[in-house]
Amino acid sequence: MKEIELKVLEIDAVVELKKLRKAGFKKIGEGVILEKYFDTPKGSLKKKGVSLRLRGIHGRVELTFKGKKEKHPFLKLKEENTLLVDSFEGAEQF
Repeated sequence: MKEIELKVLEIDAVVELKKLRKAGFKKIGEGVILEKYFDTPKGSLKKKGVSLRLRGIHGRVELTFKGKKEKHPFLKLKEENTLLVDSFEGAEQF
């Protein structure tokens, strides 16, 4: 799967949320996100421009490998591979 991210800064959040609601979007939840990134002691993944992340949110725990960023003038594009895991603590120990 390809991750496509666009960050928009300096917006009026209240106005933009109203636009989203008017377009039919609704809030589906909120919560705490647990994240942990892994690398070798020498930082081999970071040097290659890739990352390995463990994330837990809403009872779902995933281990994700994120590939190198692809060149684009304003979007952040990268290949992602995600594996669902049983528990944050179990995957963290692995």
